[in-house]
Amino acid sequence: MAALYKILPDIERTNARVMLMNDSFLLHRNVPELLDDKCGGVCGLAWTAPPNDPERHIQSYLRSVSACEAHNYMAFYEKSRGSVHNVNELIQHFEMNLDWASSTGSVSAEYEYAGAHPDADEAQKVLISRGYPAIKLKKFFETSDPWLSQEEGIRPRLPPSFSAVVYRKMNHDLNHLSEVDLENHFAEWGKDEGRIYSATRKLVMKRWMEEELRKMGEAGESTMGI
Repeated sequence: MAALYKILPDIERTNARVMLMNDSFLLHRNVPELLDDKCGGVCGLAWTAPPNDPERHIQSYLRSVSACEAHNYMAFYEKSRGSVHNVNELIQHFEMNLDWASSTGSVSAEYEYAGAHPDADEAQKVLISRGYPAIKLKKFFETSDPWLSQEEGIRPRLPPSFSAVVYRKMNHDLNHLSEVDLENHFAEWGKDEGRIYSATRKLVMKRWMEEELRKMGEAGESTMGI
């Protein structure tokens, strides 16, 4: 936000678009579509839910905004920042929430909802095959742990290598949870979301992602080295 404060006068003077980024992610191609004013006042990569879902928003780690919407965003930040007390509230207020945009019609995404949140493997497989350009680093790897392939009901509720400290550190949206709540979150949802939870188990590239990126390279598309 400090950087946006500094350049906002130049943005308004030149009517330039601004790219807002957070989190750590890889781009395997350029994204000129996000810099085109035709995409609207606020333009993101993908919708996270179907149109009738009240929590639907655009994927927040990479989006562009017009000069007008940059001004609106800063005004909203000044008005609302005092009500944010943890990372989860910050995500809800300043990433997922789009009420600060001048109108609903000014918000768009390059890719429609793909059946699940864009970070989920089932959606990523669909989106990347359609040219989706971004992969979150924390979704790039999976934990190599035999516990994950064991049947529920037979395996322990938590992996022997589970660490609440690591789970909180590697998943900033959960840093407001207690140790017990972190354990419950993993047991209920985290185990199926590919979240990192161990300091002792090796992280490996997801096999399907490795194959997809290799296909891109073989087809002559610009992509990362595997």
